Amino acid sequence: MSDSFARSIAQAAATRGQLDPFYRAISDHWTLMALRLWPVGVVAAPDLADPAHIDMRSRSIYLDTERLLGADRDLRAGQITDRGIWRTWGACAHEVFHAMETRTWAIDQIDAHATANDRPQLLQDALLLEEPRMEHQGLQRFDPATARGRFLRGALAVVAQDILIDALSEHLATTAMTDPAALRDAAGRAAVYVLGRERYGVLTATDTRLLNQAVRAVLGGTDHQALIDLLDELIWIPSGEPEQLIAIAERYRTIIGDPPPPPPTSGQGPGSPSQSTPSQNPGNDPTQNTGEGQAQSAGNDPAQSRGRTRPRAGGRGRPRARGRGRPGAWVRRWPKASPPPSRPPGPPTGSPPTPPPSASPAAATRPRPHRAPADPSPRPPACRPAGCPTSASTGPRPPTSAAWPASSPTASGAPWPSSSARSPRPPRAAASTPASTCAPSPNAPAVSPSPHSPGASPPSAPSPSTNRTSA
Repeated sequence: MSDSFARSIAQAAATRGQLDPFYRAISDHWTLMALRLWPVGVVAAPDLADPAHIDMRSRSIYLDTERLLGADRDLRAGQITDRGIWRTWGACAHEVFHAMETRTWAIDQIDAHATANDRPQLLQDALLLEEPRMEHQGLQRFDPATARGRFLRGALAVVAQDILIDALSEHLATTAMTDPAALRDAAGRAAVYVLGRERYGVLTATDTRLLNQAVRAVLGGTDHQALIDLLDELIWIPSGEPEQLIAIAERYRTIIGDPPPPPPTSGQGPGSPSQSTPSQNPGNDPTQNTGEGQAQSAGNDPAQSRGRTRPRAGGRGRPRARGRGRPGAWVRRWPKASPPPSRPPGPPTGSPPTPPPSASPAAATRPRPHRAPADPSPRPPACRPAGCPTSASTGPRPPTSAAWPASSPTASGAPWPSSSARSPRPPRAAASTPASTCAPSPNAPAVSPSPHSPGASPPSAPSPSTNRTSA
């Protein structure tokens, strides 16, 4: 397992909350400080980056506390040096400037241009030249006369002196002994990272003296001066100008020369991954050891942002197709419920009903019981005592507990009083009703005389089961 793959696994785990509570508190503290510069998130823990990296899509910054802030034992004991804080701030500020000034859509345009012209090295050179350009543009936001401007420039100088210069010098010496064909490319990379910072005042001539002499010895005086002039133009290119960055990248490749050939692929099995150029191999890329967050690193590949197929998380399953990143694309779809069985068509209108299969033929022909036809003659209203509401029905009267609505008409046509006006109430006089109306109907039940009618006996105390007329 390579170091870059192990770091990507650690970054994914830390992003999902699988982080030690001690380093989670450190990450929250650095996030609050970085938010004063730009809306980013910081995750700090051992072996998360080499030593710093930013995911341009999520704006998450990963910091390696072992190389920047201090060893784990010293951090837990509270022994944090001032130099460690300066280094951590310098690496964090560099990644914050990436979030400020690096335009992902501009990198996508450069990638499309390089792919259309079959020049993959053009994208690598443009990403290399983006480092000093975006850092200088980010520093322009902070006046060097202010405390914050002086602090940021000092932090960037410390991380370059402690990590960047030493790593690039070691890489240049190793390349001279092992791969002389790639020596000019390594010298040009060191000049962009170190001499570019000297052009906008982060590093001084004293800091870059030894490395500058090595670069001049490799490139020669003419190409060295041409590269210095190119860096003077590069740092003033504004953000979001891919055409100018492409032109500078073409000039840079003209000065440095053709890229080194890829290493031989001997010794590889049929299933082993193919080798890449030293500028693309994370193990040979000095920027992986200098705290420089490259846009072509994991999560920042422009090819991934345009929806190219790439393996799913964990390396299992089929590749993810274009456009499958929308929300809900991988939600499992359950099968739809089967429709109910179709029923046979019913009999035509007017035909006798078809007996069910379970019924016997005799049940279908069994005659129905005879019912007497209803009496079509209208029934006269039953005789009601005076003062009771009339109704077209002859059913039983409602119980005394039922409250009559206030709008029910009485026999005289006046609206029925509300329940609040019915207690107490004097008895009413009997209304004059035609005899024909009060004649009992042969079908009407017998009605007992009202206790309020003349000649009736005094009312007795009602029993609980007797219904009383509503007073």
